[in-house]
Amino acid sequence: MANTNEITHGFSILASNNLTKHTLVSPSKQTISFNSDVDTTHYDEDESSSTVSDCESSVSGPVVHPPTPFSNGLISLQEGDKVYDLISGRLISGLGVLGAQAKIVSIHRNSFSGVMGQAKIQSFQIFVKAVAQKCGGDANVKYAWYAGTKDEICKIIEHGFGYCGKPNNDGMYGCGVYLSPDDSPLECVKNSAIDREGMRYLLLCRVILGKQEVVHPGTDQYHPSTGEFESGVDNLQVPKKYILWSTNMNTHILPEYIISLKAPSSMKGRQFICFYSSLEWVLNFGYQ
Repeated sequence: MANTNEITHGFSILASNNLTKHTLVSPSKQTISFNSDVDTTHYDEDESSSTVSDCESSVSGPVVHPPTPFSNGLISLQEGDKVYDLISGRLISGLGVLGAQAKIVSIHRNSFSGVMGQAKIQSFQIFVKAVAQKCGGDANVKYAWYAGTKDEICKIIEHGFGYCGKPNNDGMYGCGVYLSPDDSPLECVKNSAIDREGMRYLLLCRVILGKQEVVHPGTDQYHPSTGEFESGVDNLQVPKKYILWSTNMNTHILPEYIISLKAPSSMKGRQFICFYSSLEWVLNFGYQ
């Protein structure tokens, strides 16, 4: 059993051998452990349960989940569940000094129920194994954030990623899905859309990064430049943006959790960046 006290170090890099060794019979019941070295993910074969596993909850007895605002196939996690607290804590802390102004409203887990849901999981496993073999044993699987509207996220959960016309990102780093590293949700949140209720929606996804290549702004790239690479990144040392090419977006990204949150409208664009930078400067150097 992984030591959950180590979650303060962030989401673990998923060990490809653990991810691929399990045959997924029924993903409706999932137990996840995080530590700095390995993620031990397994799925219980009991299809009768539609609630969170006891291993995920610190509260014994039946858990009553509120109606989900999304499509079927999602499981509502509750505050106090280990996974809920891990995700919410990671997101809020990643927003820095502005985390206090954000409120997590709900977290839902994609159960990957049904034949097609299981097929998506198994397909992801196959690609993890293939990329690991290609990259010398490490598929470089990590967690990453993706922002979208409620409608877009519902469609992603049901059908996968897809483009109808121009992608909803600015296209600066080519044609693909842009995600933020799990320890850097700030960029993702500030670019997220706000609905009439003041809600923002994020996906927490597993992504197969493999060997990454640096992608420069202004490119029209939509696939790896050579067979050596799997994905793109804006900076290898301090990544703020992962680029999963359009050719790989439904094989290398597995959307696992939906996070609904409220954050002030100032968390957007240039105004937000300037505000955040000013606060950081004051905290680091003080007033002169």
